[in-house]
Amino acid sequence: ITKSQSMSDDMRRLLMTHLVKGDNLYRIKEMILSPTLRVRNFSFDVEPLGEHVVEEVTQKIPEMSAPDMHTAIEITNWKEYQPKTDVNVGCKTVMESLTRLPSLIHLTLDFSSCSGFDDEGWKGVGHLVNHFSNILTNLHLNFSLASSITDRGLYFLGDVIRKCSNLTHLTLNFAEMYYNISDTGVGEITRGLSSLSQLILLRLNFTWCYQLTDRCVENIVNGIQQCGSTLTRLSLFVW
Repeated sequence: ITKSQSMSDDMRRLLMTHLVKGDNLYRIKEMILSPTLRVRNFSFDVEPLGEHVVEEVTQKIPEMSAPDMHTAIEITNWKEYQPKTDVNVGCKTVMESLTRLPSLIHLTLDFSSCSGFDDEGWKGVGHLVNHFSNILTNLHLNFSLASSITDRGLYFLGDVIRKCSNLTHLTLNFAEMYYNISDTGVGEITRGLSSLSQLILLRLNFTWCYQLTDRCVENIVNGIQQCGSTLTRLSLFVW
């Protein structure tokens, strides 16, 4: 983030890393209030910022994005959102704010170990992804150890993915979901892969998902085979 359009991305990331630590948080608001500030890539961690700052900052992000910018958003460490019982409400608030962006091509969300995020949380995430489904090219979602997600959430995710026909990079991590998800839920995701004809990179992680059977693995492989000839990078973990 910078007022200078000539500043490099590396310098912008370095500046942002410095600003989100300790007593420097107030400087974020000062920068946001600047009418000349423009953002292309925005990445932040829920833990050092706190949930209220996250919600306030994301409400301002659309105002910092120029109409001709293709924006990338990354929000990590949702497990630190407090109180944990309100993470679904907070997620919905953040996602609704981001729908006001002029464009969104890259979205990364890390809900790993976030026990408060459940199937209801999909309403916020799904609303954002659906809003930009025609232009989104990179989608990376981490739900490892998010113990409240069930097949119902995966069914919704499969429907959302099916609409993102321009995706070139997709990462879905459901590691260590244990007994929460089954062949039925994963089957909805694999059916969604059939519409991703431009996919280049695909990462799927279903390790330590005890209810998945050999039939589920076959369905995953069949879904991957329908992705098309553009797929050149594949990581698949199931055991």
